[in-house]
Amino acid sequence: MRGAILVGFGIVQMPVFWVEGALEEGRLVRVLDHCAPQPELVWIVRPPHTPSPCVRGVIELLRTELVQRLKAEEGLPN
Repeated sequence: MRGAILVGFGIVQMPVFWVEGALEEGRLVRVLDHCAPQPELVWIVRPPHTPSPCVRGVIELLRTELVQRLKAEEGLPN
């Protein structure tokens, strides 16, 4: 879908991070902002036992990255 909209083939709803470069460059424009879905929570599903240090590290990395991206989208300081 990303390729199709970049060549002018319609309108699409997709996560901003997939198209942020094209938006910044002016190759895409936002439309219908008033119809945008509300942000949703992100869930990490794992077994009930204590996760390994590796899994805990991945969870923390995802948490940090997602918070930074959401703050950047909202124009908030990190």
